[in-house]
Amino acid sequence: MNLHQSRLSLWLIGITIFANSVARGQDAGYAELKGSWQAVELVDNGRVIPADAIPGWLPSGGRIEIVDNSIVFTSPKDGQRHARVFSLDATTYPRQLNVIDGGKITGQGIYRIDGGRLVICLTPPAATSRPTEFTARDGSQCVLLVFTRTDSKTSTPTTTSAQPVSATTVLNLPAPPAIPALQPGAQPLTDVEIGKWLPGTWKYNDSYGGFFLSLNKNGTYSTYRESVETSAYQKIFRKLPLSSGTWKLKNGQVILQCTSAVYADRIYKSFPFTIRSVSPTQMQFVDYAGNVGKAVRTQP
Repeated sequence: MNLHQSRLSLWLIGITIFANSVARGQDAGYAELKGSWQAVELVDNGRVIPADAIPGWLPSGGRIEIVDNSIVFTSPKDGQRHARVFSLDATTYPRQLNVIDGGKITGQGIYRIDGGRLVICLTPPAATSRPTEFTARDGSQCVLLVFTRTDSKTSTPTTTSAQPVSATTVLNLPAPPAIPALQPGAQPLTDVEIGKWLPGTWKYNDSYGGFFLSLNKNGTYSTYRESVETSAYQKIFRKLPLSSGTWKLKNGQVILQCTSAVYADRIYKSFPFTIRSVSPTQMQFVDYAGNVGKAVRTQP
């Protein structure tokens, strides 16, 4: 064997050793993620989602199962189990993860295991580049998720919050406002009684203006905003559709299941809000983020 052949053989052996090492690293990465997980913390593009609102924010209530290279969850839309393939690279720092749907990467991110908790930071490929740190600041287009195990592989529990989340400055939010006393003429009701008052169109004034919610008796809903255009002769009111879907009432909570929306990231998500009181003319509620609001009926 000449010197050139000897060098080539050494190079091939080195490549083989490196490839086997990477493969072992990848296999170990999939193995440590295997099992059942529950989302316990969520920051979506700078917005901190309260823990009790996470079940209505994520598919299957934030419960997932990782089997080999698949993320399995139950869809709230049809009650069926679905799977999303993912790939990872456990040899990089931070470790990288891609979510794949229909042969295309629909989410790119990084992940790590922190005290038995799975911390993931994801972003849509079309929105921005892959995250390099575990934060989801306002305008970053990132989603930061923290999962804990719900199976027998649970590691030693930790009482401290995941440190990456604290890096998001918007976490320092004030506590939700106290629930005000019921207004005169309004009273807490059963689901049967609430169901008699809910159908109709309700208007809620938020920081963007008038928001309208139409709850139909057939179990469908629609939302829109009212735009006012002023001409030399009159004011013209135009409806700007936002979303539509189905709704149901259970234990005093209205659950909106979005099937069509102007913003694609809201489709197939649930948006619950709790009825605090209702009367023929007004409704007091607490939304999925813990905010208290009052809506007035505009149409029966």
